[in-house]
Amino acid sequence: GCEFYKYFASHLPLILRPGGKIVWEISPYIQKPVCQALQEKGWTDITVQQDYSGLDRMVVATCPSSVESV
Repeated sequence: GCEFYKYFASHLPLILRPGGKIVWEISPYIQKPVCQALQEKGWTDITVQQDYSGLDRMVVATCPSSVESV
């Protein structure tokens, strides 16, 4: 599942600068829970990019400016 993405949604703000970006390649079947995990941890500008087959494949998000405790 999505445990990898939930872990990094919580921990990456500790090492990234506010406003920094992440770009994750995802399975098209987990787009919604990955985006939800990012949103719950304060990530912004969350977008999903499709591959050439039209499947949701990449999630791009901006690091939050404040870090919640992990």
